[in-house]
Amino acid sequence: MNRPIYTVTWVRGWDVHDTLKRLGVVDVVTLTWEDLYLRDSGTNGHSDLVVVAAAGDWVVALQVGGWWFAFDGDLNEVTRDGGEAVSVMRHDRSHGHFAHSVDGRSRTHFLVREPGTRWGSSPDALGDLIYADDHPDPDAAALALAAGVTGVPFTTGLFAEPLTGGRLTRGRLR
Repeated sequence: MNRPIYTVTWVRGWDVHDTLKRLGVVDVVTLTWEDLYLRDSGTNGHSDLVVVAAAGDWVVALQVGGWWFAFDGDLNEVTRDGGEAVSVMRHDRSHGHFAHSVDGRSRTHFLVREPGTRWGSSPDALGDLIYADDHPDPDAAALALAAGVTGVPFTTGLFAEPLTGGRLTRGRLR
């Protein structure tokens, strides 16, 4: 079964437009779900589109077919100067990642299927929230962990059309 590739990133410290700027979006546009799926299929699963939605103190960013904010360097840049972010990347052909960054530093990071092996400046900071290595659905467990950290569950209701987002600039792409 082919499951989707995506990255969901929760960002706290900035509004929607500042978050998009930190993510590397220069021109903010209105998008539809069809736009996201067409771009994902048109780039062979390497989409450079990101959409965002406000959720309380957090802005939730979604990359359908993308994985750029699951890595410490990118996530640390997003949180530089006082921000916080949690990112979950799901991928069939690579390792999924869970990352938590605060004020430009990787706090806790691990592979979604190996949460017992963590790194960062405070790898045990999430303590009892971390799920077991043998969890039957580590992708769902990583999303639940992110919801536990942020207080914002990832639900279909977060992203309603019209979607606010844009294309990531080349300098931000892997």
